[in-house]
Order: sequence, then structure tokens, then C-alpha cells
Amino acid sequence: MSLIDKKRQLIKVTFGIIVGNRDVFPDELAKSGRVEIIEVLKELGCNYVILNEKDTRFGVVETLSDAKKSADLFKLYFFFIYTLLFSKIKKSRITNNLIY
Repeated sequence: MSLIDKKRQLIKVTFGIIVGNRDVFPDELAKSGRVEIIEVLKELGCNYVILNEKDTRFGVVETLSDAKKSADLFKLYFFFIYTLLFSKIKKSRITNNLIY
């Protein structure tokens, strides 16, 4: 590994990710959105902290209990997380389409 590669590893940004969902929206959208966010961050070479799919249903925050699990996870990685990314599925009032 070259010196430049080592420096890139040291300054790699870590994002804390929260994917939220509510009962009125299809679970598949939250599940696929979570996968897409992870894929993009991997392509960009970023680290991330996110609930495991075994921690909650699909690794998505839907309840207060899920939110507490996410908060506990972020506490473990407090010094590594640069910023948080929030994603929730909502319905656009203008186009009536589902958006992230």
C-alpha cells in the first residue's frame, strides 16, 4: 500500500445512517433505499455505521425501540462518525410519487 493510499484510509469519512419508515409506506422501498445508500457510500469509498438487518426489520428505524437501538450503535462509534444521514420515505404532495 502506497503512502497516498494510507493517507486516504486515515481521512476516510464515516457516516452514521438512519433509514426511517412508517407503516403507511411499502417496506420494500425502505429496504431497497437502504441498500442503495450503502452501495453509493461504498462506491465513494466512505465508511458507514448503520443498523444491521438483524437488529430491526430490514435494518430500518420504524419504532421508538428501533431508534434507541440506532442511538446506542452511534454511541459506540461516536468518535468515528463525521455526520449523520437521514432517509425516510415520504409521498410528494406535488407529484403524488414516493420519494426519498
